[in-house]
Amino acid sequence: MRRRDNLAGYLLIAPQLLGSVLFVLLPLGLVLWYSLHEWNVLAGTFEFVGGKNYDRLLADANLREVLGGTALFSAGLVVLNLALALVLAILLNQRLAGTTFFTQGGPGMSTTVLVYYLYRQAFQFHHFGYGATLSVLLFAIVALLTVVQWRMRRKWVFNET
Repeated sequence: MRRRDNLAGYLLIAPQLLGSVLFVLLPLGLVLWYSLHEWNVLAGTFEFVGGKNYDRLLADANLREVLGGTALFSAGLVVLNLALALVLAILLNQRLAGTTFFTQGGPGMSTTVLVYYLYRQAFQFHHFGYGATLSVLLFAIVALLTVVQWRMRRKWVFNET
């Protein structure tokens, strides 16, 4: 009976485990592998460069501005989304029309966010290895923010022990 219960348990977690392996662990492993190579799809070359892409990441003069723009954009997006949601809720309660103003563009790299920078490096300039390295940085930032949010949830969620 115990063996049968164990089998049932494994069968129940198998789809989640398979999905995690196929859609999280395998792509993450491939990105790490690609970040150690320089891959020129047009020329058909795939060369091992080791840590050179990570050296390039640390020496990239645009990266600091791109990360600053990403942080500003993200913080602004959260604040604006919350403010807009509040305003829309108030307008819906009062049945008034609201307006939204959009602006775009900016000098240099000031409006470039990390995801767009990654896209340009990989798909516009065909630096796939460096693009993979930038995606590792993006993953690390998201993982760090997830851990911070996970730890801070105790301040907002009062029914957890």
